[in-house]
Amino acid sequence: MNPNAEKSSSASDPKPSALHRPNFDTMLAVENLKEAEFREQQAVAIVETIQDAQFELATREDLQVGLERLELVLRSEFRTELENFRNELRTELRAEIGSLRGEINDLRGDVNNFRSDMQGQLATMYWRLLVGTGGMVGIFGTIIALVVTLSGGE
Repeated sequence: MNPNAEKSSSASDPKPSALHRPNFDTMLAVENLKEAEFREQQAVAIVETIQDAQFELATREDLQVGLERLELVLRSEFRTELENFRNELRTELRAEIGSLRGEINDLRGDVNNFRSDMQGQLATMYWRLLVGTGGMVGIFGTIIALVVTLSGGE
């Protein structure tokens, strides 16, 4: 049997297939089986079985095409997943940045409130110092006046 021989008319109608099948001369196969003393019906059944099995075989070209299609699909799915991940990451980062900006603004407010409180306390302390100094000057003036009066001076 010559597996590379051109295919002639088959023992049965060929099945349509997306896969390329190897060349198989069905008439030659039937004749070879009949010469080996198989009845024609048996020879045809054997050849049809072999031919049906060949529809399920993939050639190297079929596998290469399948791999290329699979690679395209996987690349496309990977790109889609990567883009989805990027979008999710961007969304999360924008939310975090917004949250951090809010916290920074809260801290600025706290610093400004602290500054205002400190300025108020400093003003109060300055006022007390002035009042205290004025009071002390008054007391020293009174003491000096008493000392001068008591010492008989002018």
